[in-house]
Amino acid sequence: MLRRNGTRSSCEPCRKAKVKCDHHAPFCQRCEARGISASCVYHTAPLTRSPAPEVRRTHKLSTQQYQTCFGVMDLSGDRLSEPALPSTQASFTAPLAPPAMMQIYTDAASNAIHSRPPSSFGGSDVELNAQSAPKAAGSGYYGSTSYYSVFDRVDHVPTATTDSQPSGPAGDTLSAGIRDDDPCVSRSLQLGSWILQNLQHASIIQSLVDMYIRTSQVSPTATLIPLKAVETLQHLASGDVHALAQKTTRNTQKPLQVPPEMHASTFSTLFTGDNLRWEFLGLVFAWAGLSLSMSLLNEKGSATTPDGISKTSFAQLLTACSDACITLCRQNAHTNDILSWCLYENLILLTFQHGEASHASWQRLGDLSTDILALGLHKEPAATSTSPIFLVQARRKLFSAAFRVDKSISTFFGRPPRIPGHYCDVGLPLDVDDKLFHQENFCVDHLRSVLNMAGWNIDCKIRPASWIRMRHTVGKVTEEILELSLGGAQDNLVYKVQDILTRCNETWNRIPSHLQYKHSCWNDGTPPGTCLMLLLVYLEHLQNEFQLQRLLCRQQRCASDALINISMRMLTAAMILPSIQVDSVNIHRDRAWILLYYALPSAGVLAIDLRMRMQQGSNPPRSISKSEVIRHTSVLAASLQWASEPSGGNHNLCAGAAKTLSRILDEILDSSGQRSEMSTSGDVSGTKSGTVSGNMSPMAMDMDYSMLAEHGVDSETFLNWFDNLEWETMHQPVPLQV
Repeated sequence: MLRRNGTRSSCEPCRKAKVKCDHHAPFCQRCEARGISASCVYHTAPLTRSPAPEVRRTHKLSTQQYQTCFGVMDLSGDRLSEPALPSTQASFTAPLAPPAMMQIYTDAASNAIHSRPPSSFGGSDVELNAQSAPKAAGSGYYGSTSYYSVFDRVDHVPTATTDSQPSGPAGDTLSAGIRDDDPCVSRSLQLGSWILQNLQHASIIQSLVDMYIRTSQVSPTATLIPLKAVETLQHLASGDVHALAQKTTRNTQKPLQVPPEMHASTFSTLFTGDNLRWEFLGLVFAWAGLSLSMSLLNEKGSATTPDGISKTSFAQLLTACSDACITLCRQNAHTNDILSWCLYENLILLTFQHGEASHASWQRLGDLSTDILALGLHKEPAATSTSPIFLVQARRKLFSAAFRVDKSISTFFGRPPRIPGHYCDVGLPLDVDDKLFHQENFCVDHLRSVLNMAGWNIDCKIRPASWIRMRHTVGKVTEEILELSLGGAQDNLVYKVQDILTRCNETWNRIPSHLQYKHSCWNDGTPPGTCLMLLLVYLEHLQNEFQLQRLLCRQQRCASDALINISMRMLTAAMILPSIQVDSVNIHRDRAWILLYYALPSAGVLAIDLRMRMQQGSNPPRSISKSEVIRHTSVLAASLQWASEPSGGNHNLCAGAAKTLSRILDEILDSSGQRSEMSTSGDVSGTKSGTVSGNMSPMAMDMDYSMLAEHGVDSETFLNWFDNLEWETMHQPVPLQV
């Protein structure tokens, strides 16, 4: 786009930041890398603005935005910015104005899905009754250093917003309603009506949720709510959705009080039927989105739903609906257990839609962590707590699952964790099935007869709680490693690493033997999904040892046979996946992640170390087979080419990593003459001595996939390069299929 003076126009974020813009359409690469594509617009005359009409001061609240996977809805103007779609236009126009409403159409033209909230509805706006908005209350859990702690034995407690305090610090409710004079209210109801309209596909959603509940192995929420609760959503879209949106918003404003005597079988009545809440709808949409996203990875599955709707488009719609439900819940200054469940499942869904390296996933992790701490889920309930035991168990499961996800994503990004474990003292969830709490004759004494002293079930069966307990245990070691790796300089680092390394192995040995991975499980009749989970937890354990050996190598400034050996163990374990030919959605889903996160670093260490030893004329450790390293690395490079679908969030990462490994393999397999030439032209020994300490040289920092193998780098340089990858900028969102 050209400005009036004939020069090329910069996008608004680049112009305001006074940085060079690449003028790429529809979004410049800088804005895409920063995750602000929604604000990347080109204006022909940016300094020329029409005078804005006078707005009352109370309307300042109307600038809230709805963030969805399709764009950002600006409440101040009922506008929705366009998503990042491939375009051949030379310029990009401003966000669409009302009443435009994009629809996703499938081959069957009669089946249309509204992919964004309409800008207006027939009739007058429905305003909330002022009497229905509850008074503002406190902000959740209060620790021992808070102002609230000095009043813990006083009946009347002053708070910042009200003269009444919730009854318990664990926070069954943290309530504050939407004011009826807020201009956002009517637009919120429009968004709610749009969400409810998409329940016209309730039958498909119900079948997807049913499949997710039956097949999910590790979800902390899938078995907490009976399927009959989802069945109550049938026919909601056929009624007055605007009135139902108003009622649902009122319900969401109310505190979610859980009576101490409530049974698990009746828990769902608090947020279904006449008590329908947005957080429950958001949870259902997230479940359905996860189920559909997993089915998309099954190559034998149909590309459309039973109604002829594109599965890719429908999965994105379900994500948008879940995001919108969270947005409506966020208008209340409170949180509750159902919303925290919704945030967790929505986070996992975002990793499916956008990849683990996306900023959307990192941002949602922050939302989840904030709510968990606000609810006090990180603290062990007091002895006087009146929360039902099934809810205590559910909270422990959610915290443990979120704690593990936090450590995994933090390790992947090399960023500090959001949930610091040294402030957490909540116990592990019990190794029992959730359906146990739904039995009418359930008795707490029954738990003592089925569990050992450590909380593991004595029947040696594997259930969702088993995975959650295992991964939380491994995650606690991961956090200690992150503290050493990402923190400042520390004294006695070698001693600390050795201490953690010892406890790492002791922790693994305390896990029941039937939960420890064995290579033979793939051939002894164990279900493939169970084998995959056993392998994944085992790789998480090996990853901890791998990172500890890296710390020792950096500190001692020398190559370590221990690092080579643990790398070989990791690579050998991970490379079982390419040889597994089973029709399992879970394996299709996790193959790319496992190969990228576990196999790539270990293969890089082994391949580069082997290349350097060949150049120097030395032999690898006796426990390492040169032919096995070459074979595994070759298979990995080939597997990364097809491990992730072209539309997947990790596709670019896998393709680039395969290119890097292929170049390293080419050098290993080159003729001796070429290796001699490389050895004389590239100062290999100098590179090694300059990078083994863990600080990358400027040349290494600037390497990309294609340049890395062209320089004489050692294994530590490769790992530092891996750590410093611009994960977010490499990610490409799933293209919208219209």
